[in-house]
Amino acid sequence: MRRLLFFVLVGAISTACTEVCIDDLCGGTSNVSPETIYVSLDDDDTRVQLDANGKTVWTAGDELTAFYKSDANSRFAFRGNTGDRNGGFTIKEQGTKTMDIDEVILIYPYSDRYKLNTENRVVEANISAVQYYEAGSYGVGANLMASVETDDNFTLKSLCGWIAVQLKGAGKVTSITLTGNNGEQLAGDVKFNYDTFNLDLLYYPNDPDDSSQVGGSLIFGDYQQTITLECGEGVDLHYTEPTAFYFVVAPQTFAKGITIEATCSDGTVLTKSSSNTLTVERNHIVPMSTLTVMESVPSNQIWYTTTDEQIVEPQYNAALGATLQTNIYANGRGVMTFDSNVTEIREGVFEDCSTLSSITMPDCVTTIGDWAFVGCESLKSVVIPKSVKSIGEGAFYECSSLTSCVIPDGVTSIEGDTFSYCESLESVTIPNSVTSIGIEAFYACASLESVTIPDNVTSIGDMAFCECENLTCVKMGNSVTSIGELAFFKCAKLADITLPAGITTIAYYSFAGCESLTSITIPDTVTTIEEAAFASCINITSIHIPNSVTTIGYAAFRACYKLNSVILGVQVTSIGSQAFMECAALTSITIPYSVESIGEEAFAYCFDLKRFSGKFATSDGCCLIVDDMLIAYAMNCGKTEYTIPNGVTTISKGAFQYCVDLTSVTIPDSVTAINDFAFWNCELLRDIYCKATTPPTLGEYSVCSGCASDLKIYVPTESVDLYKSAERWSTKADIIYGYDF
Repeated sequence: MRRLLFFVLVGAISTACTEVCIDDLCGGTSNVSPETIYVSLDDDDTRVQLDANGKTVWTAGDELTAFYKSDANSRFAFRGNTGDRNGGFTIKEQGTKTMDIDEVILIYPYSDRYKLNTENRVVEANISAVQYYEAGSYGVGANLMASVETDDNFTLKSLCGWIAVQLKGAGKVTSITLTGNNGEQLAGDVKFNYDTFNLDLLYYPNDPDDSSQVGGSLIFGDYQQTITLECGEGVDLHYTEPTAFYFVVAPQTFAKGITIEATCSDGTVLTKSSSNTLTVERNHIVPMSTLTVMESVPSNQIWYTTTDEQIVEPQYNAALGATLQTNIYANGRGVMTFDSNVTEIREGVFEDCSTLSSITMPDCVTTIGDWAFVGCESLKSVVIPKSVKSIGEGAFYECSSLTSCVIPDGVTSIEGDTFSYCESLESVTIPNSVTSIGIEAFYACASLESVTIPDNVTSIGDMAFCECENLTCVKMGNSVTSIGELAFFKCAKLADITLPAGITTIAYYSFAGCESLTSITIPDTVTTIEEAAFASCINITSIHIPNSVTTIGYAAFRACYKLNSVILGVQVTSIGSQAFMECAALTSITIPYSVESIGEEAFAYCFDLKRFSGKFATSDGCCLIVDDMLIAYAMNCGKTEYTIPNGVTTISKGAFQYCVDLTSVTIPDSVTAINDFAFWNCELLRDIYCKATTPPTLGEYSVCSGCASDLKIYVPTESVDLYKSAERWSTKADIIYGYDF
């Protein structure tokens, strides 16, 4: 069953209102003949055609269809001038009168195809599949409107809505097509009801036998799924200010979005598709996001824009592989023209051009030299042609406004400092041709969120992505065999990275400060984890060191506060000083029998550490003793009084520091040295029993800065005087007491 859908007019765009008086409908008081319709435009939002100020105007020769007390259409043409807001429509062609009706029905625009069915009170009309560009408006005759009245107050009511596509860039647009992504019917024959108070397009269910079905197709009979907007000889785009192109469409919802294709005078076609649901309501304009159209740059030109719309000058002539002849800025764009093809952008040619905001190079450029655009702080957009094979060191250094960059296929390396301090750079496309990323290539690119390193890259240089503070994801190909020092240092939001299988070393500070990493898989090709490689990765909870690793460097996992599980591979031979210092959540660790050395403070400030096991661990699990040196004490091993095992000769730096539970320590007579900070800040430590008859050497703050205020040091009775006079012991003379061991 056919169903009427009523569209309520809402929003800031109101209905079109024109007053029409025909003598038959004015009580015989008018002196106007039946062949003339007078029209005045009182509403700024009348949807006929808009001038540059948004006012509704008529165009000379514009035509209306009138079913004048007849079901046969008559043709009326505007007799005024283009731009007039008032004037008369004069009959141009009289329809054949077949049957009197009470109403006068006006339809805009004119078509001899329109039909009137008085029995069903339905008009058959058409939405054109080919429309014509008009600056600041939709084209003449594109918008379908109608008016039905029985007196002299006529209202032309819009039956359609509009999609406004906005384009900017370089080039001349000759046509644009619009297509619904779900096969929507956009143009063709339509019907509408001409009830006086209910002028609405008729929608029919997809299944006419299903009376419960809502929606369905508007357009019936001959229809098109594409609307083409013809732009005549072409519309010149402005480089920075968008130009609006209006499509008149039937009210409907584009469930899967729309696709547009803009064709330029040189044959360039821009295709843009949006999958977002889009609803067009009657008498409403739906503006689309601005799209950029770019014609091909002639081989002897460079196009650019500036923030002040003034020309920029190259630092020296013939710096672009050709000699500059003219440099003109017009229509929002600068054009440099040369005497021959532009083949290269040489070293420093646009250095410190602070107003340069965009640049487009021709396809014959093969090289962008070192520091070519260094300091171009306003440069937001750069189009690097596919012909470019080399981009030099520091080419875009400190281009702080640059937001994105596509590096063309054929470039084999991203040199050092290429994008350093490009703090607005959000995305970069690295092609498969690139094999190396240089030192500080993306240093301090604070807005860069993700990066894909292609499979052919073998090396990532020192500090390549250092301090990219918003970088969250790095996808890395398996060909990478070298990741440089500080490569991802202070990438605080980096949460997702997979280390490639080919690397052998995790370098100095390479991932230090990556605070968002929760886990990391170290490939079994790695042999060395260098100094501070994962320091301050505060959210890593577990780490598995593969059997291939032999060396864990200084502070490699320092300040990984949540690290609670560590598995060391069976080939590890050395654990560097402070390697796991400040891993406050670590509860236990097993030292493989392959380990030959453990550095000082390797497990300092591991407050939850309960037990050591494996090589070098004491039978009670409280200490690690390497070559008679007590290297580490498990701070949470449950002891308040502790006797250091016999045979220990040295108490390592910081071995007992911050052991806040200890109240008493006994040091065997084998100890000859107590190193720096050995008992520092053991704040409950009251009793130290030192059995050696010869005072051990003391390091700085070793015994006992920060211990209990009533601390007493007990030494052999016969050695009291020796202790009180020994270096550094002498400062403790007043708390040294004799004891008969």
